[in-house]
Amino acid sequence: MLDWMTFATTQVHVFALILMRVSAILMSIPIVGNRHVPAQVQIGLAVIATILLWPLAGSSVGVLPTDVPGYTLLAIRELGIGLVIGFAASLIFNAIYLAGQMIDMQMGFGIVNVIDPLSNIQIPIVGQFQYLIAILIFMAIQGHHWFVEAVVDSYRIIPIGQVRFSPEMIEIIWELARHMWIIAFKIAAPVLGLLFLSTVAMGIIARTVPQMNVFIVGFPLQIALGLFMLAAVLPMFYVILEKSFLLLHEMFVPLMKAMGPVG
Repeated sequence: MLDWMTFATTQVHVFALILMRVSAILMSIPIVGNRHVPAQVQIGLAVIATILLWPLAGSSVGVLPTDVPGYTLLAIRELGIGLVIGFAASLIFNAIYLAGQMIDMQMGFGIVNVIDPLSNIQIPIVGQFQYLIAILIFMAIQGHHWFVEAVVDSYRIIPIGQVRFSPEMIEIIWELARHMWIIAFKIAAPVLGLLFLSTVAMGIIARTVPQMNVFIVGFPLQIALGLFMLAAVLPMFYVILEKSFLLLHEMFVPLMKAMGPVG
């Protein structure tokens, strides 16, 4: 009777620890972790994923701490795993907002940024448009399956209670952050280049034809050229995002190995 009670208590603790990691991943990754997804849906997905992962993750659990401070520390470390994976995934999507911010400033939309009621942050209009397209591209290349694979692989690579936050993990996060700026510049470069040339042309016209009101002519011209270039580079936008998402997929396993046990 005592052995059965001990086994049941251990399994409840294991279920709670699995739920901690899965919830942190689902609530911090893009798409599922956005505020427009109801909390009931997020919690339901986390519970269903925990039940499915219970046999896999529970078979590799070692001795769990019996004291409250030790168990609390273990739960925090499980939360940390999920938050690190979710943060790494969000860096690529943040590059899209960064590119949209740069484009908005050059097009003249810098003063019309709005507060997104879903995320409670100020977002660029062009960035929001590109973000919605990026979600469609991500779903089209089956990127949402990668998140499922990441959750499953996290328990194969990082068993419960064996996480470590190594310098290699910091290096991988730093590498993804560096790529975030590169991707943002690649997305925004064609539009920024055309708008820069139009600004130079308007400056030359202002010097040669002083009678012309360059501000009245230049403002709608900047918007028209920016929208035209955004439409023209959509095929390139797809190629850049596809390569960026594949890079994220390739980084998942090395990132988790950097947090797993040595050897």
